Amino acid sequence: MSNYKVTNLYNGGFWSNVYCLGEEGGPCIIIDMGDNRADRIGKFIQKPHSQCLGILLTHGHFDHIYGLSQRTGGCQEVSVYLHTQDIPCLSSPKRNASEDLIGEPFVWEGKVEEIYDGLELFEGSLRCLVLHTPFHTVGSCCFYFPDLDLCFTGDTLFHLGVGRDDLAGSAPQLRDDSLGKLMKLSPNTSIFPGHGPKTTLENELQYNPYLSSKNWGF
Repeated sequence: MSNYKVTNLYNGGFWSNVYCLGEEGGPCIIIDMGDNRADRIGKFIQKPHSQCLGILLTHGHFDHIYGLSQRTGGCQEVSVYLHTQDIPCLSSPKRNASEDLIGEPFVWEGKVEEIYDGLELFEGSLRCLVLHTPFHTVGSCCFYFPDLDLCFTGDTLFHLGVGRDDLAGSAPQLRDDSLGKLMKLSPNTSIFPGHGPKTTLENELQYNPYLSSKNWGF
């Protein structure tokens, strides 16, 4: 991965991972913004990185977007990217699950750059491929960085688990097809999930009960 580093800025009270991918002295990218003390993220970016290229949202649930309303410092004026089908989550406490799971309706009305399956973002070693992986939400995405062989999977794939598919806006019938997209990546790919520890695709293929029990065609 050369000099590029993934830092987990974590997670306030929602136990959601907030990642910063970048090289010291160079640009960085933020993946998810669930921290309810988002000012820390902006301060972190200003210290080791020259600029933030964007904030990538794996999906629209409150525990991945809550910090958008508190952006400061190095991520205050940065573009926010979210799949087209999850944009309604930003304005709907029911769709973003804040109403049901924490009893505090949350909405965010800022500007969003719409993304879709197969879109390439950024350049050089930070080139990112958008993988649309609907089932946890209809707009869930994973962000694959082919030159660094790593993937941010949000609530699509965890260490030894996968995301829930019983929430408002879930699409359980699409789960296997979406996971199948990830199975096409190299087994050596590092997986950074939306909750829990880092893993590898090889480890999940071997030990994750949702993956190891299926024939993925290879």
